[in-house]
Amino acid sequence: MFIENYLKLSAAESEVYEQNFVELAPEGREATMEMMTSWYRQGRQEGKEDLVARLFRHRFGEVSPKVKKRLNQLTSEQLNELGEALLDSTKLSDLDKWLAGN
Repeated sequence: MFIENYLKLSAAESEVYEQNFVELAPEGREATMEMMTSWYRQGRQEGKEDLVARLFRHRFGEVSPKVKKRLNQLTSEQLNELGEALLDSTKLSDLDKWLAGN
């Protein structure tokens, strides 16, 4: 369950959450599910940004603030592509070129 992954509810808290969720009006449940979906997407995006930055740092050393800012601007698909590009990169300029072109 999404809530458990992000909020780490205890068993008692999960039970209360489930009871309250069931009691919501249909539009309230829909709004809550939409919010959960956006939280989920945001969490995945942040995870990808973190992973790519860690791979970058492992391969080339510390990530500059400029590169960090650029990573934050990439879409989820671009982060996937950059992660793959990192595997083929042998020098920092390869990644600079990739970032400039994407």
